[in-house]
Amino acid sequence: MRARLWAGICLLAALPAAGAAEIDWGPLLARDTTLDGETRWRALGPLVEFRTGTNGCRLAAVRPLYSRARDPARRKVVQDVLWPVWNGKAWDGAAYQWRCLLLVSWRDDDIHDPRARYSFRALPFYFQGRDDAGRPYWALFPVGGTIRDFLFYDQVQFWLFPLFGRTRVDDLQGWFCLWPVMSRSWNAEIERHRFFPLYGYSRRRDDFEKYFVLWPVWNHARYGYAGAAGTGYVLFPLFGRVQLEDQSSWMFLPPFFRFSRGNRLNQVYAPWPFIQVSRGVVDQTYFWPLWGRKTAGGYAHGFIAWPICMRTRQFSPHNDRQRSWVLPFVYCTDEKQTRPAPGIERRVRKIWPLFTRHEENGHSLLRAPTLLPFKDWEQIDRNYAPFWTIYRRETTSAAMEQEAFWGLFRHRRAADGSRRCSLFPLARYAVRPAEGALEWSVLGGACGYTRSAAGRRLRLLYFIRWPLAGGGQTPPAPATAPP
Repeated sequence: MRARLWAGICLLAALPAAGAAEIDWGPLLARDTTLDGETRWRALGPLVEFRTGTNGCRLAAVRPLYSRARDPARRKVVQDVLWPVWNGKAWDGAAYQWRCLLLVSWRDDDIHDPRARYSFRALPFYFQGRDDAGRPYWALFPVGGTIRDFLFYDQVQFWLFPLFGRTRVDDLQGWFCLWPVMSRSWNAEIERHRFFPLYGYSRRRDDFEKYFVLWPVWNHARYGYAGAAGTGYVLFPLFGRVQLEDQSSWMFLPPFFRFSRGNRLNQVYAPWPFIQVSRGVVDQTYFWPLWGRKTAGGYAHGFIAWPICMRTRQFSPHNDRQRSWVLPFVYCTDEKQTRPAPGIERRVRKIWPLFTRHEENGHSLLRAPTLLPFKDWEQIDRNYAPFWTIYRRETTSAAMEQEAFWGLFRHRRAADGSRRCSLFPLARYAVRPAEGALEWSVLGGACGYTRSAAGRRLRLLYFIRWPLAGGGQTPPAPATAPP
C-alpha cells in the first residue's frame, strides 16, 4: 500500500510532461529506461525511485524512510523502514519474517496455514513459537521455559538459568546444572560428562574416548579409527604426546612447539603461531605475521603482513571463488560458476573510498565514492548508497550510461549508436544516426536546433520556432530499381 501511495505521488508530479516518452529535469524528475530494459522514475535526487522490469522485478524507494524490492525469479519480496529499524521479507509465496532493530523478530513459515511453524523473539528475554509438529513453546529468560530451533540446538529447556536446563540436538539428549559447570549428554553413540574444570569425559562408539582432569592441565585421548588408532595426552603447559598408527607427534610448551610425522601429514610449529610448516594433505608455510600460504583440498589462503594483505580461494567442480584485500583500501572478489548454470562470472573491484565496480557476465556497474571498505550490503545499496554516490557508470557489451550528481549530468550511448547528453539546466544534446536525427538546446529551449526526417527547425526563447530551408531528409535510393 505504501509503495502504491508513493508511486501515485511521483506520477502526479510527472503529469505536466506525461506525454513525453522520456523526461530529464535533472535531479528534480526523470523518467527513462535502464540498460536492462526497466522503466525507471526518479525524483528529488536520490530520495525517490521506482523501477519496473519486464521480468517482473520492481523497486519502490522513498529514501531513507521506506523501500520495497520484488524479485519474481527468486520468489522474494523485501521491505525496509528506516533500515535497520525494521526489515520484512517474504519468499516462496507463503513464508514471511520481519525484524526490528535486529533484536525483535517474527517468522512464519506459511502465512496461509494457521498451524504452520512460527517463532517470535525479543532477544534476549522472551521467546514464543510453534514447531514443525504443531507444538507451542515459550520461554522467559532467565526464569524458564522452552525454546526450539535456537542457535545450535533443536530444543532448550531451562529453569532459573544457569541453575538447570535440558538440551536436544537431533537424538542427542543433555542436561546441565550451574552451566557450564555440570553437564551430561548422550545418545546411542555418544556419551559426555563434565564437572568443569575438575573432570570431563567424552566417548563416541569405538571411535574415540577422551577425558580431562583440572582442565587444561591434563588431557588424555584414545582413538580407535581404522588405520589411525592410538593414544594421546597433554600435560599443560609442559609437554604432550600423540602416538597413532599413521602419525606421531611431540608437543613442548603446548601449543607453541609441535613436531608431527605421519603417512598423510608432516607438521612443525616452532613456535606457534609464528612459524608453521605442514606438508601432505595440508601444504602450509607461515612466517606469521610477515608472510604465509596454505592449501588444503579445495581451499587456498595466503597473506603478506597479516591481516593487511590477504587472499583466499575456494574451488570445486561447481564454482571457483577468490577474495583478496589490502586493508583498508582494496577489496576484490572473483566468482566463476560452472554448475548448475555454466558460464556465470561475477567480479567486484573496490578502491575505498574512491569507487566500487561490479561485473557480471559482461554487465558492469561503477559507483563513486564508496563508504563501506568491504562487501557491499544489499540493504545499504538499496536505502543509503544513492545519497553518497555522486558518479555512476553502467555498461554492457553494446550500451553505456553514466550520470553525476544525481542527474545534473547524464550521458547515454544506446546499442543502435544513438547518444544523448545533458547538463541540467544548461544544455542538452541528442543524436539518432539510424533516423538521421539531431537535437540540441541551451537553457531548456532558450536556444535550440532540431533536425529530423520532417525537416530542420531553429528554436529561440522557448516558443519561437523557425523552419530552415533544405531540412527534409530524402530517403536513400534503393540499390536496385524496381521492374
